[in-house]
Amino acid sequence: MHHNQQFNPATDSSESRADALDPTTVSSAGAPGGAPVSILEQIRLPQNYQQTLCVEPIVLMMPLRKPSRHEFIRVHPDADRQVVVAALKLKIERDETYVLAPAIAEAFPGEATPMQLRQAITRDGVSFLWPLRLPGEDGRLDAWSESALRAAKAAEHQWVSVRSNQYARHYDAVGAKADLGEPQWPARTFEELLKLALKDLLIETTDHPVLRKIRGER
Repeated sequence: MHHNQQFNPATDSSESRADALDPTTVSSAGAPGGAPVSILEQIRLPQNYQQTLCVEPIVLMMPLRKPSRHEFIRVHPDADRQVVVAALKLKIERDETYVLAPAIAEAFPGEATPMQLRQAITRDGVSFLWPLRLPGEDGRLDAWSESALRAAKAAEHQWVSVRSNQYARHYDAVGAKADLGEPQWPARTFEELLKLALKDLLIETTDHPVLRKIRGER
């Protein structure tokens, strides 16, 4: 014999039925007090998720560039993660920075500029080499270059955004308001990163196409 189920207001309220149909809640099993748990809380990663995932970034490219104004960056503080080079900056089709071997730089006096290449990384884990101009033989340095050096120094210990101040004619280093944690530097050696960055930018012979272009040759 079958018995008809009776309506029980304690277990079959419209509110209970609404919770069961609400897609923003999941099972209350294990929740304190039996309260429904928001699905957002079930799937949201913590702010330090990059550290908890324990994922080591693999560097496939190493751009040679300055940071953009919308990036927060850190600069590696170790002395063995930087190098001073003779650099050649060209503005033909686009801004490009080449590195000259010392013997080539001597053969083209007045063309090369001393620069410091420093290992840097964005908060998204993108690595790059930041070329920073150094004083020349006269010991002088323009305000843009001097402020960039100071910004790089500040970025050794805090996340900063490097922004051009056109009115004052220098760069400002703006610190991040939130705690962004410590950068996760790639495991590759600095020499390996240099090889990636300078693969097409190192000039070691006088017949390099860039030098031929400077001399007006084909």
